Amino acid sequence: MDSEIHAMGGLQTYGEPVLYQYPEEMGYSYICPVQINSRGLMIQGSSIGYPDEPMSEPGFRIDGYDLILRFCETVDDAVEFIGRYNLFFEPAPSNLAVVDANGDAAIIEKTKSTFAIRKTDRRSIFTTSAIAVEKRTRKIQGNTTRTYQFGFKRHQLIENLLLEEEKTPTIEAMQRIMSNHTMPSPVCRHLESLSPYSQLVTLYSFILIPREQVYYFSVIRPGSVYPCEQESTKYSYCFT
Repeated sequence: MDSEIHAMGGLQTYGEPVLYQYPEEMGYSYICPVQINSRGLMIQGSSIGYPDEPMSEPGFRIDGYDLILRFCETVDDAVEFIGRYNLFFEPAPSNLAVVDANGDAAIIEKTKSTFAIRKTDRRSIFTTSAIAVEKRTRKIQGNTTRTYQFGFKRHQLIENLLLEEEKTPTIEAMQRIMSNHTMPSPVCRHLESLSPYSQLVTLYSFILIPREQVYYFSVIRPGSVYPCEQESTKYSYCFT
């Protein structure tokens, strides 16, 4: 099934694509939920807890994703933008994955007070919820909680899967990773298989191919039909 996006949508049903189209003087247009702008910059994030970091309410609330997608074109632009304004991504600190049209990519681990950047020379880079990797953010998070241990095992699992699959990074390879159910910390998380202290389930999954302006998206359906149990919908998009 192909769906085309050409104009700005209205209220978004979860998983349904929406184009936010702006006049040039207001920044670049972008598409949700894959969050890619008209210059080929994509950003996604997952929440992460920092129990040892003092909590403080931000002076005012802004949509950090919206600002980056509207005013940044490259990974370096996004990193500089976050650092300049110390952007905080509600509702919690976040691990951010940023990719641009040039093939550059970075992971940004953002706390309320600081951030750390991770890049790689490999063909893949990734992040997950619940765990910080870089020394600066790792120190703030600590590593003693059960939530951290669960996240660390999941991080190790994804790293091992990528080492196997990145040699031929096909759509099928990415789908195999996202549909992995290796216990005790599976990539694809079903509520009935999770521990009481980690109840975050997989709501959606997608594979984005910016060069072809297409992405494959699947979202949880009523009756707890998880993304791994259904065929992805293929969407094409354009900004003109």
